Amino acid sequence: HESSARVVEELQAELKEANDKLERTEEAATQEMEGLEAQRAEAEAECGQLRAKLQHLEAELVEFKAIGEEAMREIEALEARAATAEQESSGLKSAVDELRFSKAEAQVSLEAEARAAEAEAE
Repeated sequence: HESSARVVEELQAELKEANDKLERTEEAATQEMEGLEAQRAEAEAECGQLRAKLQHLEAELVEFKAIGEEAMREIEALEARAATAEQESSGLKSAVDELRFSKAEAQVSLEAEARAAEAEAE
């Protein structure tokens, strides 16, 4: 009886030790799971913030693209106006050159007439 009682006590001690070890393991696993759950929640929050930032940047990109397209249209309009002004300037320059030539011809003609009149008067 004593030896079987001792065996039962030893088995009960081993069982208690195994139960204690299992309980500690469960507590450690639970703490680790809680830590992982907190990390997951943190990562999800960060993900949400990054998604919001991305949407904001995409909206800004669309806005900047529209501004760029408007600027290109304005540049094209200014280039067209510059080309028109250059053509008008070229036309005016030709007209001024013609007037100068006509003035020079008239002056030569008047000088010739003046000399002829002078010659007649003598």
